[in-house]
Amino acid sequence: LVYTGEKIAAAEAKEMGLVNEVVARDALDETTGRLAETVASKSPAVVALGRRGLATVEDLPFERAVEFLASQLTLNTLTEDAMEGVAAFLEKRPPEWKGR
Repeated sequence: LVYTGEKIAAAEAKEMGLVNEVVARDALDETTGRLAETVASKSPAVVALGRRGLATVEDLPFERAVEFLASQLTLNTLTEDAMEGVAAFLEKRPPEWKGR
């Protein structure tokens, strides 16, 4: 698609894995609102690590990207929020994120 500039239908983009969901135009605001709420319910520290990680590996060769992301996963497990997430899961309660 990058080389040809070929246009594809939304359903085909979903089938190819290029998009997560296809919705009618009148459901777009509600659907994006739900997605935003889902992301906002996650640990701010972990979301930030993920965003930085993806931005960093965008142009790296595969092996270096995997190595870098593995190091980020290690950082993720050391955050207070990761420990809170595990504790909340084990205690069957919603997590209380601190953003650290």
